[in-house]
Amino acid sequence: MKFIDKNGKLFGKISLVDIVAILAVVAIVIGGTWTVFGNQIKDVAAPNVEMTVTMRVWGTFPNMADELLKSDRRLVSGSSFVEGAKIESMTIEEYRNMMPTADGRIVEALDPVKVDVIVVVKSTVAKGTATPRIGNQEVRVARNFILKTQTCEFTARVESVVFGE
Repeated sequence: MKFIDKNGKLFGKISLVDIVAILAVVAIVIGGTWTVFGNQIKDVAAPNVEMTVTMRVWGTFPNMADELLKSDRRLVSGSSFVEGAKIESMTIEEYRNMMPTADGRIVEALDPVKVDVIVVVKSTVAKGTATPRIGNQEVRVARNFILKTQTCEFTARVESVVFGE
């Protein structure tokens, strides 16, 4: 018995075009199911844990820091709010910078105008994930993070990532 006969049928019973059509329909059904139920499947497969991320907005002007402090505490990713992620707290600290002196030494100096904003964000991630994310951004210590709310957008540096139980 031939694998494909002279009419193009597999084992003389089913057409190759039919097989391709059936596989396309199966792929569309699987893709649609994943789109609708994907997050629920991930939650069942890997339970979520709380993640606390501390980040610092370096050397911003006080009026911009005030805008961040009074902004909506929900984070934005793309054009929508990030589900399950929220700014827990924000504090203002003095901005210290390294400056050269007249004799060439580098010293730490307090900036007379600018401030740092320390932001603590709480979110949930899959337990044991290798790439923790808030929205579509990976979160790692020393990595830049675009801290975006409905009315503000700053570049922050991640200082710590802590996972709950």
